[in-house]
Amino acid sequence: MKKKMTLKTRLMITSVFLVVLPAIVVGTFGFYQLRSFSGTAVSHSFDALEKQTRETLLNGVMADHEKVRAYIDVADSDVKKLASSANVVGYVSASAGKNEMFNKLGQKEVVRIVEGLLDTCKVQARVTQRKLDAAELSESISGIKIGKTGYPFIINSKAVVVVHPRQELIGKNLITDLNLSDFKEVIDSKKTGETKSISYNFEGRSKFVVYSYFPEWDWIICGSGYWDELSQEAAQASLQLLKDEFKAIHAATTETIDGRAEPIYSQIRFVDSKGQEVVFLKSGQFSDKLGSKAGEDWFQQSMKLHKGEVYNSGAVVSANTGKPEMRFAAPVFQGDTASGVVVLNLDWQLVWKMIKGHVYGETGYPYIVNQDGVLVSHPKYDLLTPTNIGDAKYGELANIVKNQMLKGEKGVGRYTFEGVDKYVAYIPLKVGGKTYSVSATCPVEEFLRLANKIKTEAGNQAMTAGWTITLASLIMIVIGGLVGFFSSNSIAKPITRVIKGLFDGAEQVAAAAGEVSSSSQSLAEGASEQAAALEESSSALEQMASMTRQNADNANQANSLRQQVGLMLKDADTSMADLAKAMGEIATASTETQKIIKTIDEIAFQT
Repeated sequence: MKKKMTLKTRLMITSVFLVVLPAIVVGTFGFYQLRSFSGTAVSHSFDALEKQTRETLLNGVMADHEKVRAYIDVADSDVKKLASSANVVGYVSASAGKNEMFNKLGQKEVVRIVEGLLDTCKVQARVTQRKLDAAELSESISGIKIGKTGYPFIINSKAVVVVHPRQELIGKNLITDLNLSDFKEVIDSKKTGETKSISYNFEGRSKFVVYSYFPEWDWIICGSGYWDELSQEAAQASLQLLKDEFKAIHAATTETIDGRAEPIYSQIRFVDSKGQEVVFLKSGQFSDKLGSKAGEDWFQQSMKLHKGEVYNSGAVVSANTGKPEMRFAAPVFQGDTASGVVVLNLDWQLVWKMIKGHVYGETGYPYIVNQDGVLVSHPKYDLLTPTNIGDAKYGELANIVKNQMLKGEKGVGRYTFEGVDKYVAYIPLKVGGKTYSVSATCPVEEFLRLANKIKTEAGNQAMTAGWTITLASLIMIVIGGLVGFFSSNSIAKPITRVIKGLFDGAEQVAAAAGEVSSSSQSLAEGASEQAAALEESSSALEQMASMTRQNADNANQANSLRQQVGLMLKDADTSMADLAKAMGEIATASTETQKIIKTIDEIAFQT
């Protein structure tokens, strides 16, 4: 037969079960919830950090893009201003003899000569009271030059030459003999005290004459010069002003690199309408080696542009310097006609110097590709060592270049190069009619190092919190088991004592009943002898009375034992109340545990 489980054992098992089971359930549920929540929170945090990382990379490229854009815009603006500047336009018009300011200045000098001769005549007339001899006057004015070959001369009111450096013309009529009909205006408009001028053609050249009338001798004193000679002088003066402006632009337009100001223009030129270089400033110095650019494509395209438009060659290797430059050219207009081109060569190497200090992560760097996918700015490669990253051999990167960058798209891509997982961010850059791309690349591991660290630390913290909850649950289980053990033990002991007392009393009653039964049997057997042995009967009765008293005593003892059992049951009730109180405390502890778990969850979420 199987041995029955004792009451003490059952109470202990029941108490431990009631205490331990809630702790196990609460601890297991809390641990599962913590692991689940921490995993979700870490995953979302990592995704947010990765997104932020990509945005940071793109923002960095945007900053580089704005630097390069501003650098190009400065050159674009400068070449437009230069093409319409007073000095450039003045030189062009002066070269064509159409610079009114310089023409007026030249004519003022002639007016001064004419008025000087007029004053001489006036003095001579007042002092000597006689007319100057033509031969004598001719000799005195022969050394006066207007321009290179211009000269003064005198005619009378009939247009007959009186004084002239060319003796063969003396006595000739300018209107009838030399067919200079324009001088009819001179004859008709002469007026004392006024100095006037006209233009005319003589011997195939355009000339001008400044004249004033001296009525006392009927002389019209003239100063004649050639427009082309006057224009050459004006052009030389304008050319110097133009050179001064080029020099000033070169000195003033700089970019500060590593604390040092570096000129952004390596070359500044003016090319006339025939393609001939007129002014060539190279590295801050004017060059005497002036050549023809008539056959250059950039010159031909620039001459076809409208006023205010700019030709941009993109980043190219200059034939003059052998260095990467970006050529800006704008036509110079005289009226509606393009009369030349101003050219600014932007030093493209400065672009890399401007952006190379921007490091992405630890080893990431920016770079620029042109419209063909060729690197024009890079830590290792440039136009002197052309490298096309749109080539298929560059794999995933080549696909990004061809399908996103060269199509003018903006974004962030991911590719693997030489076994390294990398990010690349790119933003389009308009260069004239071409589309470049300002980009930056960085290993994913470097950019996500912080995110990975946070992810690992969060996972470790979640694991630590989980083990803390597990340990706390185990401690609660042990404490609950001990509480259940001692509580059940304190309850079982009094009940066991009561049961043992009842068992002993029952044994005594059974023994007394056995004795009564034995006595009755003896009495029945000795009934036949009662008569013969009255003394024995009397003695037996006395013995029975004694035994009856003993039974009464046993009954009293049983009643006393019953009262003890009642007291023990009260103790059991008290112990059960203590057990209930302990269970309540355990429930409160469980609630506090849940609050701790919730606090841990909130900390994990905030982390």
